[in-house]
Order: sequence, then C-alpha cells, then structure tokens
Amino acid sequence: PVPWDLKSDGSPKEKGTQEDGGWTPEAEQQFTELQAELFSATVLALPNYQKPFIKTVDCKASFMTSVLLQPRGNKLKPVVHYSKGLDPVRTTAPLYSKQQLY
Repeated sequence: PVPWDLKSDGSPKEKGTQEDGGWTPEAEQQFTELQAELFSATVLALPNYQKPFIKTVDCKASFMTSVLLQPRGNKLKPVVHYSKGLDPVRTTAPLYSKQQLY
C-alpha cells in the first residue's frame, strides 16, 4: 500500500481533501479550530503604570527579542514586544552585553 491517497486519475491527493477537491469533515473541523485559536490569540495589553513591569530578553544567534510584561490576574500579559536582527559586530559580543542593548 502507498502512504498517500490517490485520485481516480492516479495523481496524489492532498491529505484532508476529498475527490471533488473539497475538505473532509475532519479537515474542516481542524481549520475551524485553528481559526478560532488565531482570532482569540493573546494580543498586547494596555500598560498599567500602577503595576510593575517585567522585562524578558532572549538572544539567539543573530537576533534578539525583548518582551515587557505586566501581571494581570494570575498571568503575565505582554505589553510591548520588540525584535531586532544583530549586526555582525554585535553577534560576536558576549551575551550580557547584548542583553543590555535592549
């Protein structure tokens, strides 16, 4: 047996599609669930200057990401997100000096 489905003309069929080109009920349900998650995804919160801010910095090979968080209820919500690529000189700098850039 082949590891993929075939159309009546023998060509490969995309997983989750039906013979007529429409989606299978399972694929439709997965798409609907994914769409709902994307539309309800976390968005940036408005800053509350009466509460403390928490800053996180993450450094990868050639870029850095920084997120400013604030407590909301029992969770930390992002207030600001910043990401930037590093130039070749800063890429070779020690980690502690890179984190002080942002």
